[in-house]
Amino acid sequence: MRNKVKLYQAFGELIYTLLVEEDVLCEEKTKLFRNRIVLHPYKQTIEKSFDDGLYDEDDIDYLFDKLITKCEKNGMDREYIFMYNLLEDLANLANENVKKKTLKKRIAKVAEKFKSEIDRINKESASFPSLINFALEGRFLIEWPMFLLHPFIPKRIDGQSHPVLFLPPFLWGDYSMNHIRKFVRNQGFKTYKWKLGVNLVREEHLVKLEARLDEIFEKHNQKVSVVGWSGGGILG
Repeated sequence: MRNKVKLYQAFGELIYTLLVEEDVLCEEKTKLFRNRIVLHPYKQTIEKSFDDGLYDEDDIDYLFDKLITKCEKNGMDREYIFMYNLLEDLANLANENVKKKTLKKRIAKVAEKFKSEIDRINKESASFPSLINFALEGRFLIEWPMFLLHPFIPKRIDGQSHPVLFLPPFLWGDYSMNHIRKFVRNQGFKTYKWKLGVNLVREEHLVKLEARLDEIFEKHNQKVSVVGWSGGGILG
């Protein structure tokens, strides 16, 4: 949570500084951005940095590097898509309303550079598991037959349709969790597959998993439990 606050503080500072030129920072031309973040969980953080106006246009390179540093510490995150789209909107707005060609080019360059840096961060984050972790995933073959014990486990819990998302082991998909989902479903829970194919235990799954969690949360309007087996537990 703290890292996200710092991330959006840096983002708000960069947005403000890109808009600091005359004829750009006015209510009509910034309304688009305020509307885009009206329901964002870090709306207040962005607007506070935006409204404080602590920097000028000469600090853009510094603020950009500061934002990228925060992104690197935060790791892979789908929030970067929101940030890039906002920067792209700003570039389009500047292209339509700003007379100074240098300012148009600068905003477009920042948006393009941000996308390039985020692609780099995501690529570096999506590393393959180490050989030791890879070997340990072999425990799955020993654990899997335990589903034979399910008929002998008494039903003692009423899940009350609480949503549960299941993450499969390394190199396996949703099918491998069928017996576990069935057991939990019989306890009264609402179970969900992860729907991301084979689990390679890569951070690139996290962005899509967050979207999957959002989808389930919006359907039930309550917290979602996450059950991960072996490599799925790492992602969980």
